[in-house]
Amino acid sequence: MAMYLSWPAAPVASHFLLLLSTCTPSESMCTLRPEQANVLWLWAVTIFYGGHLTLFIAACYILVPRWRASRTQRVLFALIIILFVLSTISAAISVAQATETADTLVIFRGQQGETRVQVRERKVFAVLTVVSDVVMIIANAIADGLVVWRSYVICRRSTTLATVLAVLLVIGTGLECVVAALDSRGVSQRLASPSGERTSRKDYLHDATVIGYFQLVSWGFSVLINVTATITIGWDLWRARQAKRAFAASTRGFSLILNLIIESGVPYLVSIIVSIMLKTAPAATCGGLYQP
Repeated sequence: MAMYLSWPAAPVASHFLLLLSTCTPSESMCTLRPEQANVLWLWAVTIFYGGHLTLFIAACYILVPRWRASRTQRVLFALIIILFVLSTISAAISVAQATETADTLVIFRGQQGETRVQVRERKVFAVLTVVSDVVMIIANAIADGLVVWRSYVICRRSTTLATVLAVLLVIGTGLECVVAALDSRGVSQRLASPSGERTSRKDYLHDATVIGYFQLVSWGFSVLINVTATITIGWDLWRARQAKRAFAASTRGFSLILNLIIESGVPYLVSIIVSIMLKTAPAATCGGLYQP
C-alpha cells in the first residue's frame, strides 16, 4: 500500500489532472460554446483535483518519515511535490479561463460579433493556454522520465531499454514544444491584431487541426513509452517469479498482476489513453449535452 500511494498513484493523479485541464474544452465538449465548455470543464477539473489532493497528502504522510533514508526516496518525494505544484497551477489556470470568459454567457448573449471585452477575454484565454502548454511539457517530461527510470531500475539497468525509451521521450517532448510554439504564434498574432478584429476562421481551423495532430502524436509517444515499459517490466517480473518457484512455494498469479500494475505504471498509461479519447471523442458521443 505504501508503494502504491507513493508510486504511481500520486504522479498519475497529477498527470491526469494536467491532461484534463490542458485539453481544449471547446474540442472536448462537442457542441458546447467555448464559454460553456470552460465552466463544465472546470467542474471536472475540480473533482479530479480534490482526488489528487487526497493522494498527495497520503503520499506525503508515507514519504516524509523516510525521505532521508535514501537518495531515491528524496528524489521521488521532490518529484511528487513538483507534479502537485504543476497540477495546482494548471487547475488555477482553468479557474482563470472559466472566470475570464463566463460573463459572455449572460452579458453578451445575443450580440453579433465580438465586443472589446470579449476580444480581451479571448486574448487572456490564449495567453493562459500557452502557459498551460509549458506546464504540460514539464509535467509530461517528469512523468515519462519516471517511467523510463523505473524500467531501467527494474529491468536490471538495461542500457538498451533506457536508451530506446529516452529517445522516445525526447521525440515526444520535442513534439510538445512544437505545440507550444504554434500556440505562441497564434497568441502573438492575436495580441497584435486590432481590438475587435478576429483571426481568419480558415487560418484558425488550420492551426487548431495541426496543433491537435501534433498533440495526439506526442501523447502517442507517451503511450509507446508506457506500453514498452509495461511489456519489459512484465517479462522481467514473470522471469523472477519463475526463478522463485524453484526455491519457494508458488505464488498466485494475482500477485504478479498487481506487481505489474504498480511497478510499470499502468494507471498512468490508462490516464493517457483516457485523455486521448476525450480529445478525439466525436460530437455524436455527447450530442444531447447541449443544443444551441
